[in-house]
Amino acid sequence: MLQRDLVLQSATAQPAMVSSLGKLEAAGLIARTPNTTDRRAAIITLTEAGCRVVAAAKALLIEANRRALAGFTHDEAALCMMRRLIGNLAADD
Repeated sequence: MLQRDLVLQSATAQPAMVSSLGKLEAAGLIARTPNTTDRRAAIITLTEAGCRVVAAAKALLIEANRRALAGFTHDEAALCMMRRLIGNLAADD
């Protein structure tokens, strides 16, 4: 993914993204490679270590969601989510 696409999709300011990516790169979690068609752009990819961290984080989030929703029926969980979504959208007005 291009660095500029990460900025657009995350609603993060460019300077903050550059700082975050620098930290992730220093930790060995991402790699930045020059774009062969646009020298101003960098392509961001996860390293093997980054993929392991993403997999571990995903497993933790799934488990946390499972625990948080324990006892809810599917319909109850969906209703709670819909109420929150509607509330979030109404707050944006």
